[in-house]
This record gives sequence, C-alpha cells and structure tokens, in this order.
Amino acid sequence: KRAVSKVTKKYKKDQKDFYVQCYTDIMNLQQQNAEMQQYIDQITMEQRDGEFDIADINRDNKVSRAEFNMYKNEYQKKNPEMANQFPRFEDFDPDSDGLISKAEYDAYYRRLTAR
Repeated sequence: KRAVSKVTKKYKKDQKDFYVQCYTDIMNLQQQNAEMQQYIDQITMEQRDGEFDIADINRDNKVSRAEFNMYKNEYQKKNPEMANQFPRFEDFDPDSDGLISKAEYDAYYRRLTAR
C-alpha cells in the first residue's frame, strides 16, 4: 500500500510538471507566432510600399492607368504564373477618378488581409 501511494504521488507530480511545461511551451510558441506575424506584416507593408513607388513612374504619389498597365506588364513578364491573379486597376480605384492614390492602394490591401 505504501509503495502504491508513493508511486501515485510521483505520478501526480510528474503529470503536474508535464502540464506546466506544456503550458509554458504553448505560451512561448504563441508569443513567437505573434512576433513572427508582426515581422511578416512589416516586411509585407515595406514590400507593398516599394511596389507602389515602382509603379508611380512620374513620382506624383498617384498611379495612372498607363503607369499601372506598364507595371502590370513588367510584373507579369517576371512572374508569368501570377498572370491570372493580378488585380484589376478598378480594384484599386474605388472612386473611379482614373488615379490610384497611396491611400487607395493601402486600403485595397487592408481589405484583402481583412478577409
């Protein structure tokens, strides 16, 4: 009986230690995931900003349909597998003024990531 009690106590202690370690590991992984997502979001935003700057050939902080089409053609030459996935000009220009502002560009990607 004494041996069974001793083994039961050890089992319960080992089980508790295991659960504490699992909880600690999960919390650490969640923290790492949050940090990684923040890093990815930052890199993605910088990359998108760079793409807008490349498309804005005349540097007026707006992308015209002609600039958009030139950027799209160059992009699709480099990434032919993305040809059917490239957004339309109208997707970026909700006010239909014929120009994509940086705010409209950013809003498009915010809508995309919110889905």
